[in-house]
Amino acid sequence: MYLNGMHRLAEDRLAENLSAAAILKVLNTQQCFDFDYIPSEGDNLVIHNPPRYIEGFISFIYKNAQWVPGDYNSFRDQLEVFHYGKFNRDS
Repeated sequence: MYLNGMHRLAEDRLAENLSAAAILKVLNTQQCFDFDYIPSEGDNLVIHNPPRYIEGFISFIYKNAQWVPGDYNSFRDQLEVFHYGKFNRDS
């Protein structure tokens, strides 16, 4: 992600109860998407906390059949939005 021409790094936590570790546990153990989706190698999942949309995000890349923390540099990598949805941590 970027802001004002600068690449921003993903955060480890967006809120007290919304961390990358907690999200990874759900992503790698159950189907938690609100649409039909099977991840493909290299897919990037970005989660924004709506009130802080510009300020912060958590990002994951699908590698070797699992989600891992990571993000792409939008200045260097060509990205395409596939779908928007809501993360349901109660899935």
